[in-house]
Formats: sequence, structure tokens, C-alpha cells
Amino acid sequence: MNRYKMILSLAVGCLGLGFTAIAQQPPTAKQRSPVLTSEDLARSRGQSGSTVVLSAVEPKEWFKFTPGGLRLSLELPGELDPTEAPMPDYVLNELHRDYGDAKSYVGNTNSLSVDMLYLPSNKPSVSPAELKSTAGRFMKVISLALDRMATYSAEPSGKSKVSVKANFTMADEPYELLGTMQSRGREIWLVTSVFRQSDETARKIALRIVGSATLY
Repeated sequence: MNRYKMILSLAVGCLGLGFTAIAQQPPTAKQRSPVLTSEDLARSRGQSGSTVVLSAVEPKEWFKFTPGGLRLSLELPGELDPTEAPMPDYVLNELHRDYGDAKSYVGNTNSLSVDMLYLPSNKPSVSPAELKSTAGRFMKVISLALDRMATYSAEPSGKSKVSVKANFTMADEPYELLGTMQSRGREIWLVTSVFRQSDETARKIALRIVGSATLY
């Protein structure tokens, strides 16, 4: 595995694994791994033949994005174009125990990924305690699926908002995940962004994306 490959499509891969663990899927169920492709990385070759990772650059334009018209609004860099990512039937079937029709949206640039997960609860509303508990469970399974030594946190940052964070290593490269889980009525959204810890510009972009996430 190339040590500089960016971890993308987190919702499709690691969140799918997270759903399975949360729902206590039988051990025989097929587990999904993070999706890594050759397009995940902008790279060039130096004279020494070593791989040179291109850091993020400040976006020239930002736009507001509302995935699926589902009452989530957030700001994204102009080059980021999220699309809906289908989830396996076995994941959706398990989710239906506690949620309605879940949806996942994924977008990425050369330096970071953004993942949005929509979870409409089967309950009429979600309490702050339930939201924190849900965020904590998701972060635990996501983080440990990526790295058994990962550290993570889920802390309330408002009445119906939880800030989430994780630090992990993949192929000897330290990564960071920043995100927010929010609820409004029965609707829950988890928005996360993953980037290399060494890329300060990517971190700045991720902070703006996550900080802009609002339910309306």
C-alpha cells in the first residue's frame, strides 16, 4: 500500500463497517474496508524517485451545498463535488431497526475527503443524551476500524450538536478526522472530513466545512 494514499469514501467504507458493528451484525457478515484508489492522491516524482505529496491549496471559490435537499446546508470548496454513495443492502437492513432510509454522500479533493451521513430516527425526536451516545458509538467503530490504536472523542458543542474528532495512522502516515453530528427533530446528520495531519491548509479547509454544517 502506498503510504501516502489518502483515505477517501469514509462513509461507504468505514461507516458501513461501523453500521455493522453498531447493529451487532453476525460475525459471518462481510466487512467492508476503506476504499483507496490511485486517484486519491496528487503526486509527482523527484530526482530521487521518492513520492512527493502535494499539500492542499486555499480554495478560490466556495459554494453552499444541500445534499439531497434534506435540510443540511454546508460550505464546500469549489473543486469538491459530492455524490450520493449507495450503501449495501445488509447495512440498510440493519439500520432500519433504528432509522428510516439512510443516505450517504461523499466528495473528495487531492488532499481531503468529506462524508455526509443522513440518519432519520424512527423516534419523533432525539435527545441530547441520545445524540452524544450515538456519536460516541459511531466514532468508536469508525476509529478502531481504521487503526486499532486510534484515539477519538465525541463532545457536546450545543443543545443538538456533538463535535467529533479522531486521530489515527494508516501506512505510517498520521491522519485526522474532524466532524459534527447534529439533530433536528427526528433527523440526524453526521458530517466528517479526513486529511493528513501534516497538511495545515487541509485542516483549515476541513474546519470551515465542518463549522459551516447547519440543519434548517
